[in-house]
Parts: sequence; C-alpha cells; structure tokens
Amino acid sequence: MRDQFVHAICGSYSEDSEGFGLRVACNLCVRKNRINIEREGAKSGQEQQAQKMVSLSNSKLPAVDNGTNVVIRVPDLGRGRLARRNVLVVAVDVESSGLYVLGTKEGLLERL
Repeated sequence: MRDQFVHAICGSYSEDSEGFGLRVACNLCVRKNRINIEREGAKSGQEQQAQKMVSLSNSKLPAVDNGTNVVIRVPDLGRGRLARRNVLVVAVDVESSGLYVLGTKEGLLERL
C-alpha cells in the first residue's frame, strides 16, 4: 500500500504537550515551502545572469545614437537557406535598461 500524506496535522502543539511553542508542519507543507525557496533562488539567479549578459554586451559593443544604421546578424536557426545572414536596422530608441528598440522598413522588431 502506498504512503499517503494527510494535510491535517499542520498547526501548533497544545500547552500540555511536550515541545510547546514549536510549529508542526505536514510533509506537504514542508515540501511546498522548499519548492518556493528553490523557485525564488532560481528567479534571482536568472536576474543576475541577465544583468551579467547585458553588462558584457555593453562592454563589447559601442553605444550608438538614435537614427544610426546597424547591421544585425540573423541566427542560423532563425532563417531559411536562402535568407540573408544580416539585416540592416535603425536604432530608434533606447530603453531604460540600456537595450535598443530597432526598426526596419517593415516596422519595429519585437525584441530589444
């Protein structure tokens, strides 16, 4: 027979029991708390990684003014065999994060 956890013992001890004042949590609550802690850690790790990537990009690539023409390389996975390897774009605006809004003849690019 499989072990089943009952979500019924969460709470605190009564005064007459040993260990008064300690909180008791069932296995489901303990597991849920651990999952939430791991998720928060993963989120902060991703934010740190994104900041590191932006700072590395800013150190490698020079800053450009609005209206400047820029050549952007299209990833091999994102294009067909006969599609161009590079796209000519114009720097339209700079976001608060330091990323550029880029535009082409057809309109603005979705990504910064």
